[in-house]
Amino acid sequence: MERKILHNAMCAEQVLSECYNRAVSECGDDAARDVFLELLAETHEVERTLYQELDRRNWISEEE
Repeated sequence: MERKILHNAMCAEQVLSECYNRAVSECGDDAARDVFLELLAETHEVERTLYQELDRRNWISEEE
């Protein structure tokens, strides 16, 4: 159960990363673009943390 929760959280962060990346690319306002860049960086960090935890528990190959 915990493995599935971590995997789903990582997948959600990946989707958010894609959305923020698109927003950065298409944003015409510099201030809003900067906010999206910050959110993108934070999302990447959370995604990395989740991946590391899955890897630490040897759950990466089981989910892929």
